[in-house]
Amino acid sequence: MTDNTSESENLITQGWKQYDADQYNDVIVTWERAIARSRLQKDPATEASALIGMGFAYSKLTQSEKSLAAYQQAAKLYNSLGDRASEASALLTSILTYRDMAQTSQAIATAQQALKIYRELGDRSGEANALGYLGLDYSTLAQYEQSIQAYEQALTFYKQRKDLPNQAIIFNNLGSVYSNKADYGAALTVYQKALEIYRTTNNRFSEASVLLYTLAPLYKNLGQEEQAQDSYRQAIAILATISGDSQASIWDSMGWAHYSLNQYSEAITIYQKALALYQRNGDRINQAAMLMRIGYAQGYGNQYKAAITSYKKALEILETTTDRSETAIAIRDLASAYESDKQPTQAISLYKKALDIFQSLNQIDDEAFVWSQLGYLYKTNTRPELAMDSYRKAIQLYRQSSHRKQESQVLGVLADLFAQQAQPELAIAFYKQAVNLYESIRKDIRQLPREAQEKYTSSIATTYRRLADLLLEQGRIREAQEILDLLKVQDINSYDQANASIPNVQISLQSPERQAINRFDRTIAQPLTTTTVQQLAQPLQETRDRLIQTGNTTASAIGNFDQLIQNPDSILIQNLFVDDQLWVIWSSRNGGSQRVVVPIPEKELRDRVTKLQTQLSDSSSEINDLQKTSETLYNWLIPSALREELQKNPKKQLIFSLDHVTRYIPPTVLYDGKQYLTERYQISTIVTTAVQGARLQPQSTRVLALGTSQAIKGFPALPSVAVELKAIVKQDNTGIYAGHKYLDGEFTIDRLRTSTDHNILHIATHGTFNPQSITRSALLLGDGSMLSIGEIAKFTNLARTDLVVLSACETGLSQVSQNGTEISGISGYFLGRGAKSVVASLWQVSDQSTALMMQKFYGYLSQGMTKAEALQKAQLDLLQLNRLKSSNQALNQLPRAAIAIQSVKSIADRSKAQQDLGYAHPFFWAPFILIGNSQ
Repeated sequence: MTDNTSESENLITQGWKQYDADQYNDVIVTWERAIARSRLQKDPATEASALIGMGFAYSKLTQSEKSLAAYQQAAKLYNSLGDRASEASALLTSILTYRDMAQTSQAIATAQQALKIYRELGDRSGEANALGYLGLDYSTLAQYEQSIQAYEQALTFYKQRKDLPNQAIIFNNLGSVYSNKADYGAALTVYQKALEIYRTTNNRFSEASVLLYTLAPLYKNLGQEEQAQDSYRQAIAILATISGDSQASIWDSMGWAHYSLNQYSEAITIYQKALALYQRNGDRINQAAMLMRIGYAQGYGNQYKAAITSYKKALEILETTTDRSETAIAIRDLASAYESDKQPTQAISLYKKALDIFQSLNQIDDEAFVWSQLGYLYKTNTRPELAMDSYRKAIQLYRQSSHRKQESQVLGVLADLFAQQAQPELAIAFYKQAVNLYESIRKDIRQLPREAQEKYTSSIATTYRRLADLLLEQGRIREAQEILDLLKVQDINSYDQANASIPNVQISLQSPERQAINRFDRTIAQPLTTTTVQQLAQPLQETRDRLIQTGNTTASAIGNFDQLIQNPDSILIQNLFVDDQLWVIWSSRNGGSQRVVVPIPEKELRDRVTKLQTQLSDSSSEINDLQKTSETLYNWLIPSALREELQKNPKKQLIFSLDHVTRYIPPTVLYDGKQYLTERYQISTIVTTAVQGARLQPQSTRVLALGTSQAIKGFPALPSVAVELKAIVKQDNTGIYAGHKYLDGEFTIDRLRTSTDHNILHIATHGTFNPQSITRSALLLGDGSMLSIGEIAKFTNLARTDLVVLSACETGLSQVSQNGTEISGISGYFLGRGAKSVVASLWQVSDQSTALMMQKFYGYLSQGMTKAEALQKAQLDLLQLNRLKSSNQALNQLPRAAIAIQSVKSIADRSKAQQDLGYAHPFFWAPFILIGNSQ
C-alpha cells in the first residue's frame, strides 16, 4: 500500500515537471497512470490531486470540455471525503475553464457555490477569493452593480487584514468595472488608490504598470491627453530604475509605453532588448510575442517590409507550438502587413490561411474580422462579387456573436458596394438598416473607451452621409432631411457623451425596402452573387417612383420639420458636404423642398472658410478683401437656384442648418456683392429641426447675469462686462430685465444653481473651448477657477431657460481643422438639457463692442421682438455705427480670450480708412450666432 501510494505521488511529481517543461501530452499520460494507481489503492485524495493537474494540462491543450470534466470529478471526490475547503478550491479552479468556454453564467453559479462553502466553513480568506471571482464574472456580463458589490465585500476583508497587495488588486479590478460602465471619475479614484498602495509598498513595477496600463488609457478616455502622456513618461522613468530577473518584462512594458506615445523607433529598440534576453533564456513563446510587438510598432511606423520580416519570424516559432490560435493571429497580422505594403495577393492568401484555423477553432469573431478584411481587399481590387460575398459572411458571423456595432459597419460597406454596382435603391435600404442598427445600440457605444467610440462614430457617420447623399440624388429629399437631422444628433452624441437623453430613432423602411432586407436575412447562408443582388434589387427598381413619392410625403421620425417651416416668412436652408459635393436643400411652407448640388473640392472649401475665419477674427483686416472671400462662399451656400427662389418668394427669416466646415461661417456675414445677409434677413441656425419654444414675454422675463470684469490669474480685465451686466439687469433705475446679476467674486458655482428661476442665463467672461469634449471646455468664474461647461449639468436645470447667452470668447469655435461638430456639440449640450436657444461666439470677441451689442440685443428683445430680429437689429446698429473716429476716443478692444494675450488692435491703431468704419467691420458685429429657437 505504502509503495503504491508513493508511486502515485511520484507520478504526480513527474507530471508537474513535465507540465513545467510544456510537455502537456506527456503530462496527461503520466497523470492517467497516477489516477489508475490511486483508484486501485482507493486513494481518492491523490486521485483528486491528479485530476486537478489533468485539468490544467487539458486547458493548455485548449481541450476545455476535458479540462472541465477533470475539475468537476476532483470537486466530487473532495466532497465525498468531506474536504470542503479543497472542494471549494476545485470549484474556483474550474471557473477558469468556464471563462475559456465563454460560459460566464456557469462561472458565476460555480463561484456562488464555492462562496457558500467558504461561508459555512467561516473561511474569510476563501470567501474574499470567491468574491473576487464573482466580481470579474459579473463585470463580464455587464452586471456592474453586482460586480462592484462583490469587490467591495472582498475589499472590506482585505482592509481588516491590512492586506495591501490584495487591496491594490481589488482597486484595480474596481477601476476596470467603473471604466466599463463609463464612470471614469470613479475609475480614476480607485486606480489612484491602487497606485498609492504600490508607492507605499515600494512595488515599483506594479506602480509603473498602473500608470501604463490603467491610468494612462483612462486619461485618454477622459480626453486628458497631457495627463495620459505624463503617465506614460512616469512609467518609463520608473521602469528605467528597475532591474532583476524580470528585466525582459520591464523592457516589454517600457516598449509599450513608448509605443503608446507613438514613439515607434524607441519602442522597437527596447522591444529588441527584451527579445535578445528571451533568446538567451531560450524562451521561444515570449520571443514570438516580442517579435509580434516589434511588428506592430514597425507597422505603425510605416516600416511595412520590416514588419513583414518580424511577423514571419514570430510565425516560424509559433508554428512549432500547439497554440494554433496565436499562430492564426500571427498569420492574420502578417497578412495585414502585406496589405499595408500594397501586396494584395499575398495578403489574401494569408488571410485565407488564418481563416481556416479560426474556423477550425470556432473563433467566430476572428473569422468575421478576416472575412471583412478580405471583403475590403476584394473591393479595392475591383472584384465586387467576391467582396460582396465576403461581407455577407462577415455579417452572418457577427450576428452569431451578437456584435451589432461590427454588423452595422459591414452593412454600410455592403451598401457602398451596391451603390457602386448601380443599385441605388438597394444601397439605400442597406444604409438604412445600418443606421437603424447603430441607433439601436447607441447607448451601448457609450460604454466603449473614448478612442473606440471616436473610431466607430467616424465610420458610422460616413454611412449617414452616404445615405443622405444617395437619397438626394434619387430626389427623396424629405428622407434625406431626416438623415441630416440624425447626423446632427450623432454630432451631439459624440461630443456630449454625458447626455443620456439623446433619443434613439429608427428610420422607416418602406415596404419594398423591408422586403429586400428580409429576403437577404432569409438567404444569408447562401452566396451573394451579382444574380442574387439583382433579384434583391428588382422589386425596388420596379417601385422607384412610389419610393420617391412615399419618401417625400411620410412624416419624419425625428424633429419638428413641419412646425419649423409653418411661418410663411421663413425658409429652412440645409446643406450636406460629401465627396467634394455641397448639397444645398431649402424648404418653405408653400414652396415644398428643393435641392441643388454644388461641386467643390474639399480643400478649396476648407481653404476659403479658413481665410474668412482669419479675416473675421482680425479687426484690422481689409474689409474689401473680406467681402470678396465672403462673396465666394455666398455663391456656394446660396446658389443661383436658391437666389431665384428668394427673389420670387421674398422671406424675412433664413434658418440655417449647416454641415462640415460651413458651420464655421456666420451666415450673417455672407456677402452678395452689395450687402451682408443680415442686412436683408433675420438669421438663425439650428442643430436639428427639433426646435421648440414660444416667444419670450418681456413682462415676465427674468435674467440671471454673471460675469468677470477684473484681471484674474493671468487673464486680462474685461472692464465692459460690468457695464454690460448693469445695462441688462434692472437695478437702481437702470437695466432692462428683472433678475439677478453677480459680478467678479460673487460669480460662483452656487450662483449658477439659481438659474432654474430665470428665463435667460447670461454669462460674460473669459472662456476656453476644446473641440474634442465638453468636459474640457470651460468658463472663468469670478474666484479664478475654471468651470467645465459639462459640470453645469450637475447642478443646473435648464428646462425653463428660453435663452443661454455665452458672452465669452470662442464659445462656439475651435479651429477650421475640425469639421464643425463641436459647434453642434456645445449648443446641443444646452439645447438637449432644456434650453430653447443659445447665443455663442465664433471668435475672440471685443470687450467693448460686445458690451454695446448685448445692450442693444436685450433692448430690442424687451420690445417684443423675436430673438432673431433682436440680434439682427443689434448687428445692424453696430454695422452702421460710426462714432469712434479719432485716436483720442479709441479704446483697446480687450478680447474675452482663453489666455492672457496681447490686446487686439484698437481702432486708433488701424488705418485711417479702417478707423472711419467704426464698428462696421464684421469682427465687431458678426461673432455671435443664434442657435435654436429663433422666436
